[in-house]
Amino acid sequence: MELFSPELERLAAARSAIMMEQLETLNAYLPGGDWTVDLETCTFTMGAAELRCSLLASYAIHNSTFLWSWGNPGYGLDHVATQAVLRLTDIGRIWEIPEIMENTLDLSRRKDPVMSAERMVMAATALLECRGYLGLPYEGGKFFVVFDDPRVPTGRFDPISAARRLISAVGVFPTDHRLTVTRYLEHHGIPYTDTYNGLRVDLGDGSSAKVDFSPEGKFLMWQSSVTAS
Repeated sequence: MELFSPELERLAAARSAIMMEQLETLNAYLPGGDWTVDLETCTFTMGAAELRCSLLASYAIHNSTFLWSWGNPGYGLDHVATQAVLRLTDIGRIWEIPEIMENTLDLSRRKDPVMSAERMVMAATALLECRGYLGLPYEGGKFFVVFDDPRVPTGRFDPISAARRLISAVGVFPTDHRLTVTRYLEHHGIPYTDTYNGLRVDLGDGSSAKVDFSPEGKFLMWQSSVTAS
């Protein structure tokens, strides 16, 4: 996997499990089927679901370029469709993240530019702490919208699916596995204590979980005393 700058990778890793959980929640909420997007009114419609959205970025297949919405001549800094994502530029400036400080990224020299574009969108979604994103096709590529609509439920912690989400999170953003796990627990207000080779997690009501890391800090296992009913 080809990584981005250390600053971006670490910030994304800190919220990657939270982001994965939220993407699952969004996908479960959407009814599926045909969709429309009106970026003049910032409205995404799929079946009976009508949600507020913003344009985050686009990816062009012909030259493998990734374009942030605020750098798109058709939208820019003043368009209504970009307003909710402009705080990403503040994050980029504060943390000196080169990928966000540029309007366009040339991904053509990467082994998998499509995956790189997807990882960039996932990182941005994590940093924005929004309700998820969708990649939608257009002639010549894909554009990405993010949701900041409170009608989309927020992700809820589930000790049964936590292992799957953590494995997915560290697989996509592998920089700091311990940071990914601890920030996920802290996000949900779940207390934990350090152990010799991992964490002991207090799930309440007498339930607990154990997290093991390798000596190199790699996530190995989430083992919960809670079982599926």
